[in-house]
Amino acid sequence: MGLDEDEVLKHNKPNDAWVIYKGRVLNITSFLNDHPGGSEIIEPYLGKDITKQFDENDHSENAIKMTKNMEVGDLTKPSKPEENLTIDPTRGLVYQVFTKLNLKAYQDFVNDPKHTKTNIRVFDSPILEPFSKTPWYAIPIFWIPFMLFYSYCGLELGFIPFICLFLLGIAWWTLFEYSLHRFIFHSEPYLPDNPYWIVFHFLSHGIHHAYPMDNLRLVFPIALSLLLWLVFKPGLYNHIMPIAVADAFFAGKLVGYMYYDLFHYYSHHSRPHGKYFSFMKTYHMAHHYKDPFKGFGVSNHFWDIVFGTLLPVTYRPTSLD
Repeated sequence: MGLDEDEVLKHNKPNDAWVIYKGRVLNITSFLNDHPGGSEIIEPYLGKDITKQFDENDHSENAIKMTKNMEVGDLTKPSKPEENLTIDPTRGLVYQVFTKLNLKAYQDFVNDPKHTKTNIRVFDSPILEPFSKTPWYAIPIFWIPFMLFYSYCGLELGFIPFICLFLLGIAWWTLFEYSLHRFIFHSEPYLPDNPYWIVFHFLSHGIHHAYPMDNLRLVFPIALSLLLWLVFKPGLYNHIMPIAVADAFFAGKLVGYMYYDLFHYYSHHSRPHGKYFSFMKTYHMAHHYKDPFKGFGVSNHFWDIVFGTLLPVTYRPTSLD
């Protein structure tokens, strides 16, 4: 569809947002609030040509690819119909990944972030599909009772020992978060070329990198976090330390986990207030859109500094700071 600048200019509101990029007209309405730098960066340019500003801000190849999904026409000639995608996000992704992608194709697929207007579909089965969805509020609803119970049990040690172990658990979580993200969630370079391993990786983390803005596949699925609880709390900590010590330590670790998961959601779907939170949002978005093999810290970037995986992110202040 051919469009002129006057027509594009009419679409200059956050709920009806068009821009021009290199002669192509993009409808960015559904992406505006998910923009890694915050919508306030783009809002002054709605209805206008953003080519200069876009190119000056060092966007990645993935960001450029995403603009193709938003194209509604151009200024000089009709837009071409999109090519058929190998993977259809409206159908069960697990089956498609299992049957269509070898390891190289899978690696390319998950490290090419895509933005969809609606939630993706993970399973074709209407019975299994609801279990693939985890809203953010399920995390505190499910885990706060566990944290309170372990805190109550750990207080038999006395208040000061409990607080020390509780804080140690929070600190330990940050290292666990980094290690899990780096060595398990981003193990795709070392995966065997086997469809079962590929699907396991896809369900554990690959799905989030393939579709980073899907709000129902962002926090840990309860089933996965329960498995980790089973392995570490009754399976490990209860056998290597006194039960009350394990309770106090794990209560702190649960707080660290809940902060991580909720901040992770917040960094994808909110406009952070304050310099630190704005920086961490930008930092995490760079992990998704620039280099998925650096920047493994989500709640903080301390361990990236320690282990040499720091992303070179420049903080840009916004009006919310």
